[in-house]
Amino acid sequence: MVDISGNKIYIKILYWGIEGSGKTTAVDILYNKIKENERKGDDNFKNTGDLIKIPVDLYEGLYSDRGIFQSVKKESVFFHIYTFTSEPHFGDRMSNDFFLGTDGIIFVFDGQRDRWEDNVESLKELKAVAGDALIKKLPLVIMLNKVDLENVITVQEVEELLQQEGLWYPLGHDLALWNPVIFPSIAVLPTDRNVYNAFIECARRTGLYQTFGGGASPRPEKTARINLVIPETLKTKWERFSSEVVHASMSQMIRDAVREYMKKMKQSQEQQETVPEDQESQALEKKIERIVAKKLEEMLK
Repeated sequence: MVDISGNKIYIKILYWGIEGSGKTTAVDILYNKIKENERKGDDNFKNTGDLIKIPVDLYEGLYSDRGIFQSVKKESVFFHIYTFTSEPHFGDRMSNDFFLGTDGIIFVFDGQRDRWEDNVESLKELKAVAGDALIKKLPLVIMLNKVDLENVITVQEVEELLQQEGLWYPLGHDLALWNPVIFPSIAVLPTDRNVYNAFIECARRTGLYQTFGGGASPRPEKTARINLVIPETLKTKWERFSSEVVHASMSQMIRDAVREYMKKMKQSQEQQETVPEDQESQALEKKIERIVAKKLEEMLK
């Protein structure tokens, strides 16, 4: 859960996946990317120190990583980043200890086809630890890593697995807006934007869950108000931070939702275009954005 101590807000994001999936590499790339952007003065986050390696299983040589990123626009907001390697012999206690206090999950899926079963077991373990909180209370983002290799697992296959595991909702369901975004990635490449994008999306969704859902995935009927169970003295600061996150996130989510809607319509109906699809999509996006912006202005006065 989001930790509010004094005048600071701490948000925990956990990278979860099997050994060798690319969690540590992803966090290293993210750390260096934020550091590089910070030097250029064009990023929303900054590092607050070096990455720390925490021994988890010395016999196996397994470590967890920990880093802290601070919001530049809202210096009272800190993102604590951890990695956890899902291993059957660790047992529930260690999994639960690392999972405790998590606000968002980035599941690093090893794209190698011969690691499919390991990935599936790791996802099942995450479900067992999280209970029914995934998507409903905790944002879930997927990194499909190592897509540069031959004969790799596809985004469609991952989506089908999520459907089988009850972690993907059909269009029209209240939770469909919060289906996991799947980012194909090559974590070993410093230039891979999707390593950074996966973190940004998870960070955005944690803000949306807190702002519109009071710690849960916002329902369509509840997005017209802010419902935070936090001290009133801190509520204004959190709302100001959240409003910036919401504006950035809603814009992207609206585009994604509209594109998905247009795609479904195209597949299920014969094309009877009187207006080019791109123009129709853009017009719909702008209309929804105007409504969202007006609502936010009313709420944050």
